[in-house]
Amino acid sequence: ATAAAVGGSLIFCSVVDSDRIVMECAAMPFVDPTPSIDSLKARANEALAAAVARAESVGLRAESMLKEGEPVNTVLTVAHQYAADLIVMGSHGRRGLQRLLLGSTTEGVLREADIPVLVVRGGCGPTARLLETVSGAAARS
Repeated sequence: ATAAAVGGSLIFCSVVDSDRIVMECAAMPFVDPTPSIDSLKARANEALAAAVARAESVGLRAESMLKEGEPVNTVLTVAHQYAADLIVMGSHGRRGLQRLLLGSTTEGVLREADIPVLVVRGGCGPTARLLETVSGAAARS
């Protein structure tokens, strides 16, 4: 409840990498990426609504947004736009070759962020990105 302690707010942001999905589908003839993208967006919106509801149920100010783009850059852009003091992200805990081949959004944010990043193992889902703003310009009245 760090945000509540300093009068801050939570911003829940989920990022769908539509371009990557389109590129992956381009390698498979007659595969339309639209249903996959729409499904990811629907699941992300459900997760975002649940996160906001949970935060508000314990008295925190919260909002959500669904973004499309490259996840690392998008998370960092949102964090800067809202003057976030902390980025909180989930980690899938992939290891070995799977991690090497797929890359890690969390790892990329950890490398590139100029603000603290708290990594929570599991729990955030494949597209959910949580930005916790705990003070400053991002706190809303």
